Amino acid sequence: VLILVFVVVSGIGALGFLLATTVNLLANVARKQRELSILRLLGYTSQAIAVFPAIQAVATAFCGSLLAWGLYYLTSPLIEMQFKDNIRLLFGYRISLSQGSDLMRLFPTHFLSAMVLTILVSLIASVAAGIRAANLMPAEGIRYD
Repeated sequence: VLILVFVVVSGIGALGFLLATTVNLLANVARKQRELSILRLLGYTSQAIAVFPAIQAVATAFCGSLLAWGLYYLTSPLIEMQFKDNIRLLFGYRISLSQGSDLMRLFPTHFLSAMVLTILVSLIASVAAGIRAANLMPAEGIRYD
């Protein structure tokens, strides 16, 4: 049952991340429409312009993953100290961890798999912004200022 709850909560979080990143990238393309149009006038192809949102998405996902990893390693000892002695479960039951065992543990493979998934979801989110950026008409972007 707990695994199902974890999967549902994780799925909702991933969907929220996907939607928020998509909207953010679309807003960035709209905000930078003039600059992207000037690049088109300078000779950049539609494919080259479409890559800009993907680069931004990957850079943001990578930096966010590194920040999350750093915060984990800074806060995990504090959480260990706070909760390690006695953990009160539902209905008042207590469990004690044996000496030397960790309450929180994140292996490098966990971190790397989370980072790869985050970057993949960011790339998926950048598709709509890339299509919009590629379809910008150079003359229209500089006409309205």
